[in-house]
Amino acid sequence: MADGVAPADLHPLDEARAFAKLDTIKRHIRVFHTTSAAQAARQQLYQGEIAMILSWSSDFIAQKAAGEPIDVIWNGGFYFSPSVGIAKGSPVREAAHAHIDQFFQHDRVMDFVRAWPTTPVLASVAAAMTDEERSRTAAGNLDRMVNLNRAHYLANQERLQDRYDAWRVL
Repeated sequence: MADGVAPADLHPLDEARAFAKLDTIKRHIRVFHTTSAAQAARQQLYQGEIAMILSWSSDFIAQKAAGEPIDVIWNGGFYFSPSVGIAKGSPVREAAHAHIDQFFQHDRVMDFVRAWPTTPVLASVAAAMTDEERSRTAAGNLDRMVNLNRAHYLANQERLQDRYDAWRVL
């Protein structure tokens, strides 16, 4: 999209074009991080060492509410619907079901969303959110976001990750 591709035309992904665009900005990228090691990169953002970071929005919504001088840019961001499952034959099947059941209890989900601003899994919770609460989540910004094509990424994830990893270290 940074190269002018409309969100509706993003897939199938033109990988050569995408990596060519990345080549034009690579020298300006100060930190490459994984989401599992994002705390150090977030700290660099808070301290002004870097100006922008790609990460989960909920990390920054909470920090903005706590007074950090940061904001979430929704325009062109990706959204997707994560999945939760239980492994077949799991010895903790009943406990796993009890945990998942919490995702379908209106009051528990509302409490969670208010404590950690995120798009709720229940339509009833989304409808009960204030305009202000909704505006701080993907749910209130979907008109500016792009749905991540999960089928494409699942089919190509390993190859794309390998290509990206090779690109970023060259």
